[in-house]
Amino acid sequence: MPAPQQVTRTVDVPARPEHVWERSVGDAGGLSTWLGGEVELDVRPGGTGTLREPGGTARRLVVEEVTPGERLAFHWWPAEAEGRTPADAGATTVDIRLVPVPDGTRVTVTETAAYAATACVAPAGERAYAIGSAPLLVAGGVAVRA
Repeated sequence: MPAPQQVTRTVDVPARPEHVWERSVGDAGGLSTWLGGEVELDVRPGGTGTLREPGGTARRLVVEEVTPGERLAFHWWPAEAEGRTPADAGATTVDIRLVPVPDGTRVTVTETAAYAATACVAPAGERAYAIGSAPLLVAGGVAVRA
């Protein structure tokens, strides 16, 4: 079996970790902005939800771990794989960590898949990878769904 593949991106945000958590990570509305789609999510371990992307694609989410102000980890996979376990549906794991730095908060987003990531086309000056069938665009150092 191939080794898990990861895409990790880090960005420093000029705001305290509590502020970043409340406005961007620990709230479904904030996650909607961060992930570029409409998020409905119960942000607690075992909580479930959905991400609806602007093009209509939907993804299921299950929260793995929450440490308020510090970490949110969840699994997500294509919604059309309904009725299958996350592993069977090709779920990837997204781990968002917030660490205080002198000028604000360092946000690190890591997405891990049990299968290979491949390079794909991205806008000029950006990098993109496809993890499974879901493109992940690295925009300005922040990993977001393409």
